[in-house]
Amino acid sequence: MRNPQLRRALAMSASIAALGTVVGALVWNTNPLLGSALGAGAGFLLGSIVAAFADWRIGLALLVVLLVGEDSLRKAVPGSPYTISLGKDFLIAACYLCYVFRPNLRRPLRGANNLEKWGVYVPILAWMSFVVLEAANPALPNLLVGISGIRTWLLYFPMMVLMSNFFRHSDSADGFLRAMAYLAIPIFILTMLQNSFYYDLPPFLRESAFRKVRTLERGGEVRYNESLFATPTLLSLASVFQLCLCIGLLKMRRARRQRLLLWASGYCAVMSAHLSGIRTGLSFCAIAVFTCLPLIFYRFEQRPGVKRRPRPGLIMGGLVGFLLGAILVGFMTGNRAEAFWTSIQPEIVQERMDTAIAVTDDFGGGLLGNGTGSAGKSGRVMNLFGKASPSNERVEWGTALVHYSFGVIGMWLGALLGIWALLGLFRVAIGDREARFAPVRYTLW
Repeated sequence: MRNPQLRRALAMSASIAALGTVVGALVWNTNPLLGSALGAGAGFLLGSIVAAFADWRIGLALLVVLLVGEDSLRKAVPGSPYTISLGKDFLIAACYLCYVFRPNLRRPLRGANNLEKWGVYVPILAWMSFVVLEAANPALPNLLVGISGIRTWLLYFPMMVLMSNFFRHSDSADGFLRAMAYLAIPIFILTMLQNSFYYDLPPFLRESAFRKVRTLERGGEVRYNESLFATPTLLSLASVFQLCLCIGLLKMRRARRQRLLLWASGYCAVMSAHLSGIRTGLSFCAIAVFTCLPLIFYRFEQRPGVKRRPRPGLIMGGLVGFLLGAILVGFMTGNRAEAFWTSIQPEIVQERMDTAIAVTDDFGGGLLGNGTGSAGKSGRVMNLFGKASPSNERVEWGTALVHYSFGVIGMWLGALLGIWALLGLFRVAIGDREARFAPVRYTLW
């Protein structure tokens, strides 16, 4: 917020949003609440797009506000159309166009070395090419569905290039990453409020497009929580990301206040993952901690013009976190305790894996599948032309979606290219261990 250009962009977007509120209420006079909300959202989006054309970095900053507002709107206003989720796509497209056609706003990047080219970019580009080719699959009823599917799969890949040019110096990068990690604290507070005071919260903080409870093996129920995200799955994944970020940032020398906040953020991220209600939330956290164990051996930090010095340790704080977690687990009772223990019980985990494999097999797609966009909500593009969505919306996640859309060939190709890219990224991540941001590079991997 110290950037005057960002403040002006926020003020402009908010002003247009206020005007849109009035216009929307007048246009949708049959449902003024929905109309005013949609008008405000459209106004803010319009202002953000204008700002993004002026500077793509400002557009990316406003994208965060838009994402939070989109989910809050869908929760708070009954009957909100699914098409409001397309708003962020227009803003991202505006950022891309500004990046391409206004080279004076970016700095030249160094060329990729052979490891980055062949270990990272080649598998990613190969998968993108396969997704585009699958849009011409004859099993698709309409080419527009394939184009919509391409948008779903490929829209965010170029963001890697933009984010590599987003920061102008290391201090701003460190500040931004710390802010992302600190967000785990308010996210956890909201998650706790949803878990304990659900019915006392306003609709935009509690309503969900996702089912609200999960049935346990013995018949009990445990509540899903999603904080400010669209689904509890996103909350769980964001918590794991923030945990990894905290681990990497803590391995860098910094002020005591920053370290205390980062430790608190890491603990909050783990608790949010558990309270999300997603079975695998804590399992993912455990896997993240396990895979970050090699950071213990990142013993020294070397910065230009500064004497080589040892890095901070993680063992004591990790033990404190483990003990706190053990105490909290000991006080768990009822359905929440059952949800925790069944999430790590080997027999139940194996049963769920077998079920997931069976579900994947049920949604068969043959050798080449049903085409890009044939699963999930990509087919809703046909709603704009008064037609029903031809996509199978029951298939939204994971291997079932890949199998249904791209078939057996797509499953094997995706696995091969995914492993290829992960190994390439890993080799990039572990290079130059004494560099300042080496721990963050590793934990982001």
